[in-house]
Amino acid sequence: MDNQKNIDESVFFSELANVCQILVKSNLPDNFPSAFIPHIMPEYVNADKKIFYFGRDTYGWIPKREMLEYYSNNNLQGFINQTKSEFIHDYGFLEYNNNSSSGFWTLAMRLHLKLKGVDETLPISNNFPLDKYNLINDFGYGNTNSIELESTLKKWGYDESKSISSIWNNIDSDEYHKIKKASKKLDKLKHTIDAYRPDLVFIFNWDCNEKEFLEGLEYVEEKHDFIDGHFWTYFIPKYNTHVIWTVHPNNLKFKSMNTNDLIEIILNYVNKI
Repeated sequence: MDNQKNIDESVFFSELANVCQILVKSNLPDNFPSAFIPHIMPEYVNADKKIFYFGRDTYGWIPKREMLEYYSNNNLQGFINQTKSEFIHDYGFLEYNNNSSSGFWTLAMRLHLKLKGVDETLPISNNFPLDKYNLINDFGYGNTNSIELESTLKKWGYDESKSISSIWNNIDSDEYHKIKKASKKLDKLKHTIDAYRPDLVFIFNWDCNEKEFLEGLEYVEEKHDFIDGHFWTYFIPKYNTHVIWTVHPNNLKFKSMNTNDLIEIILNYVNKI
């Protein structure tokens, strides 16, 4: 069977078009970061176990003007395909991560390698061994926020040099909150599950509202004592999907833990599923 037939990214189109309609009418600048859609690596469709990793939001994404060009040409699939290329399919996340000790990608890729039985600690950076790339080409990646958070927009500059005031100081806050509210329907995990049918989903963002994010799914919830109770799991019977929800690696230092500690806890749980 052609596994590609199980992929249906059109499930994002309706809510993505709704976001575009609001952006068209807004006075947000052309360089305002557009909506992020979950992506899969090229070999995801052939993976024995299809795994997704969710973070909080991006730190800069495709600008509004490019997204609206695709929308005006009635080509939302083209927008989704275009945003996969450099950061995901061309392994741009390795350079972006630069082996950060508490980075999302350090956690996600080291966990991915461990789930494949690889005990070797490899640099999650552009120094990742070329002969090991086949080990990190079959996962999915998403965020719990398709539109960047206000706190993120306040961190980085408006121009490429990031030398002037933050993006937040250059936008209409009312217009931002309007698009952020509309994007909540696009954020929902159900779209990702319908599109990509993952077996296992990891969510590393404890600040997200789980009821809103899981809306539309029927699930069995369990709350565990790990990480001071910051470890919840969900089983979605209709899709036979397991979801593990815990903290972002940036928060581990406040719990006297590191990335390897969290990976060990996750592996102990996953091995019992």
